[in-house]
Formats: sequence, structure tokens, C-alpha cells
Amino acid sequence: MSKILNLIVICAIIGCVSAKSIDWETRIVGGNETTIQNHPYQASILAPGYIHVCSGAIYSSRYIITAGHCIYRAIPYEVRVSVGSTAYASGQIYTVDRIIWHASFRPDPLFYDIGLVRTSYNMLFSDTVKPIALNSELFSGPTNATTTGWGSYSSGSGPSMNLRMLNVTTITNEDCRNAHTAGGMGNVIIENVICANTTTSQGMCNGDAGGPMVKDDKLIGLVSWGVPCARGYPDVYVRISSHVDWIIRNAI
Repeated sequence: MSKILNLIVICAIIGCVSAKSIDWETRIVGGNETTIQNHPYQASILAPGYIHVCSGAIYSSRYIITAGHCIYRAIPYEVRVSVGSTAYASGQIYTVDRIIWHASFRPDPLFYDIGLVRTSYNMLFSDTVKPIALNSELFSGPTNATTTGWGSYSSGSGPSMNLRMLNVTTITNEDCRNAHTAGGMGNVIIENVICANTTTSQGMCNGDAGGPMVKDDKLIGLVSWGVPCARGYPDVYVRISSHVDWIIRNAI
């Protein structure tokens, strides 16, 4: 296992069946509170007991896109999805009947960290529940974007009850690879990820994995992993443009 990342079993979802089912530390540190009206595509992935464990983005009336490690080896009937509310605990709750992670997914280190969650029946669209379009264009940065989630806003605290957002700026994969090489993670920065700069007071930590990165009302990334927590190393996101075909083929 990587020495710079703290890996723990997502016991809440799969009952500690496998040590390879992990939670790479990802939550928003810093940032500001926002509302679901500003981000109606936002979804919360819930473990038994309605515990928020990850975020996701609404793709269609049945499918949520999230990070693969959030649902790896999860049992569908134990997972719930919450949408439509600034406070994840107050959202519309849907049961799940199908979970898919990428066939090339690897948990440690993370590769092809993308997955799909299918609700048991159609989500009801409204002003607070809407799908988001996928970005299919390749860009190398810098690009200004927004990421959102219910993760903790300070190291050591629990999930935020209300949705939070953070403005980020992407960087080139080369710069990201160079930044992570010292910690032994440079080889994980491949063409199907995006990186964003962080500071020592703003970035990702536990609870926001799978959270959408959005620019111009299009999904360009999903929170994947980072060096916990907001220590100035770039955060790493799944690059959506590299996975559009996979999403279309599987979200049926």
C-alpha cells in the first residue's frame, strides 16, 4: 500500500469483507457552503444506516456516476442514493439494484477509478434533481472548475451536513506527476486523470470521493484521491472525457 495515503476499509458498505475495498481520503477542506439548487446533479451515496460515504453525479433518470472505489465490491441492496437536498440526510432516497465498476479498475494504487450506480426506479427530476451533461473535449489546463460534496471541512471532523463547494484550477498532468513523484505516486498520474492545485487550507480529504468537478455545466471530473488532507499536493480526479464511451455503453 502507498505510504503517503491512508487506506481504510469501507466497512459501512460491505461489512469489511475485503481489505481491497478502500476509502482513499477525500473530503473538502475549506470551501464554502452552497445549495442543491446550484448543483442539482449532486448525489450522495449512502451506506447502511444512511451514512454518507461518497458523492456522485446524476447522469440519467436511473444512473449515478461515482468513483469506482466508492462502490467496489459493494452489495447493491445495501446501498442507497440521496438526491435533491442541500442536506444529504433530507434528500429523496432511492434503493439500488445494480453497481458497476470499470473492468480495469485497480484499488491500490487507483486506476480507472470510475463506477455507476443504478437506482431501482426512475429518479423524479425537478429544480433540485437534474442530470448533468458529460464533457467529451480533451483539455490540458489550466481550467477553472467547481467541485462539490458533503465531506468534512476540517481534518478530523465528521461529514458536513450541508453541501459545500470549492473552486479549483486544473494543472497539466506533467506538473501533477512531478509533484507526486517524491511521494512515489507519479506513476499513477496517467492520461485518464485530471489534477487540480490545492493549498494547505483548501483541498480534498475523506467523504467527497466521487464528487463532481464541473465547468460550464458539464461534468469534467470526479474526485478520486489526494494526499490527506489539503497539504498542498495536487488532488487527482477521474477525467470524464476519457470515459464517455464507457459510461454510454454501461449506463443502459
